[in-house]
Amino acid sequence: MNLTKEENKNLYIAIRQFLYFMATFAFVGIVGLLTKNFRTDTFNENSVVETIQLLLLLSSAMVFLYCAFIEKKWREISLVLASVALFTACRELDKIFDATIPIIRWKFAYIFVFAALVYACKNLKRYIKSVLKFFGMPSFYIMCTAVVIVLPVAQCIGHRPLVSAALGETFDRQSISAIKELIEEALEVVGYFLILLSSIEYNINIRGEK
Repeated sequence: MNLTKEENKNLYIAIRQFLYFMATFAFVGIVGLLTKNFRTDTFNENSVVETIQLLLLLSSAMVFLYCAFIEKKWREISLVLASVALFTACRELDKIFDATIPIIRWKFAYIFVFAALVYACKNLKRYIKSVLKFFGMPSFYIMCTAVVIVLPVAQCIGHRPLVSAALGETFDRQSISAIKELIEEALEVVGYFLILLSSIEYNINIRGEK
């Protein structure tokens, strides 16, 4: 059967989405194996999962920066996406920065986003054009899924009052805190993995726009 160019493109998109699905399944399995090894220390502050979160965000930022370097017409939006990934990485290290940088603390990371937006505004027409194209790309929808998991799902379901209300008086404060960390950090690390996948798909998408 002969497929049109558009049909071939859609088929390749579907295959990549399936591969991302399988990769996410495998990643969750790896987190499960780490939990068996590190047990109660898996999701604590400065734990193995927090380290993985940081590596995922920094890797995503590097992919977006690479895209900014190789594709000039996508440079503005690539830098904005990289800056958001760097900002989130710094946010994950908030306790370290709060202890080492007085007053400003981790909030210095806003400078990454601010600098990227200032650069984008200098080429506003090209930036808006690339953003509108990005909204129609598969990478945008993977990123939207990641943001939904990291923000409303992880932050709300992992919210201490909600966990405490759900468990009632059956568990003590320390147990509630551990369960909160499990829910929040486990969902966040999956969300950050999806952000890395979205950066890879973004690289493929913008190359396909040539």
